[in-house]
Amino acid sequence: MAPYRAGDDAECQRILDAAVPNANKRERSEIASWRARLCDRAGDFAAALNIMTAAQADFDCQTYVALRRANDLAALVRVPEAVTTLRAAPVEQERAAYPGMCRLADFFLCLYLAKEGEIPPQSTLDGIPDDFFALGASDEMMTKKNILDAMAAHGGDR
Repeated sequence: MAPYRAGDDAECQRILDAAVPNANKRERSEIASWRARLCDRAGDFAAALNIMTAAQADFDCQTYVALRRANDLAALVRVPEAVTTLRAAPVEQERAAYPGMCRLADFFLCLYLAKEGEIPPQSTLDGIPDDFFALGASDEMMTKKNILDAMAAHGGDR
């Protein structure tokens, strides 16, 4: 949808604004996703959360919306709400259609549970390959080791 070059947020916003008047459902979801991403890049996680919440009905993959919202909640230091959001996501119903997105949701659910001192479900943790990696809200790369380290920090080492 929108061409994006690092540091060209203003141009990206201009393109998004031009696309809005005649946007269909798919385009509206892309526009919302891009706008939320720009807010995340600017550190405005509350605005990103609001954008994704308002546009939720435009997305075919509700796990994606839940994941984006959960990551913004975690960035706002609202990790318990992030856990609740991911637990409510239709991950199992969407797993066949969106396997990668569902694996990301599993990863972040395990990570946020571990950060809250809860032990993630073993079957969910086992479903995350050891070499799997994900990018957090601030683009930091995380692996399964981050989950295991958070578990160990709370005495939940397996």
